[in-house]
Amino acid sequence: MRAFITIVFLLVSFVCRAAEDDGATIFRRCEAVANFDVKAASLQAVSDFNYCVGFLRGIVPLLHKIHAYYASAIPSLIDPIKEVQIANTYLSASRYLGQDPCLPEDLTIQSAAVIVTKYGRGHPEFLSKSDSDFVADALISAHPCAKSLQ
Repeated sequence: MRAFITIVFLLVSFVCRAAEDDGATIFRRCEAVANFDVKAASLQAVSDFNYCVGFLRGIVPLLHKIHAYYASAIPSLIDPIKEVQIANTYLSASRYLGQDPCLPEDLTIQSAAVIVTKYGRGHPEFLSKSDSDFVADALISAHPCAKSLQ
């Protein structure tokens, strides 16, 4: 329960930021990481690079912690959930934490930036989402869980 409260607190802190931090902003800034050329980098490119790297260094570990919570709180989603308590735990967690993020442990920041950039190009309709939702959706869609509730 303590881990759940900590994760919810961290998620709330991500949401309570400036309204200008949307998917379009993080997409533009992560393009600097995906296409970074140290020899031709402008001051703006360096700023965008640092912003994206810092953001991803915050959200990727958070998504790993959310996955660890799901893994510990819900024993197995491979088989259909038959116990009411496990089903209720999953539904409560997914209501507040979203989908279970199954990111690889060795996911690099540069790989995450490339995923965010590709997702932004492929799904411009989601650029108006908050930056944290946009990045989480991009990473989860690139690395879906093999497990499912169904």
